[in-house]
Amino acid sequence: MKSDHRINYTKHVLQQSLLELLEEKPLNKITIKELCMKSNISRATFYAHYVDIYALITEIEKHIFSSFQLEEFLLNLDNDSFPTSLNLANILSLVKSHATFYKIFFNHHMHDGYMSKALVQLQSKITSYWVKKNIYSDQITADYAFVFCKNGVLAVIKEWLNKDALLQETPQATSEVINEILASVQKFASDTNNPG
Repeated sequence: MKSDHRINYTKHVLQQSLLELLEEKPLNKITIKELCMKSNISRATFYAHYVDIYALITEIEKHIFSSFQLEEFLLNLDNDSFPTSLNLANILSLVKSHATFYKIFFNHHMHDGYMSKALVQLQSKITSYWVKKNIYSDQITADYAFVFCKNGVLAVIKEWLNKDALLQETPQATSEVINEILASVQKFASDTNNPG
């Protein structure tokens, strides 16, 4: 029990130290030596818990999303009404409640995190629907369209987070904006591929 407390304390100190360093510089400029000095923890102790700094940042984000049931979210998506069924409000609520972390995360171009991976898990479900409905003529085009939309969603979330708190739309309102944009992209593609 005492050992668990020590492990939790060590991880907490490393996480907090990393977040403080991220306010000063991008992740790829932070060394393990620098992190260990800041947190007053030895390199050996760091390596006892993490293989590298990227593993640490992944753990921070996983902890934030531990209450979010990704598998249930994916199962409940309705292919026949995508993208208007894509309710991102719960994800955006989590992002907003950890705004300090995510502002740092997005402003340093760290898009290869849990949220990005969650969107990638949607890829086959979404792109197969697009091809089935002849919105895009083939899988390659649908995959590129998905990448376009995914990066757009992440960019909107970044812009939303960087707004002043008083001007920031609610998670639900932002989710609706994202869906409206995705729907218009889908309609444009469908009209282009099925003229007249």
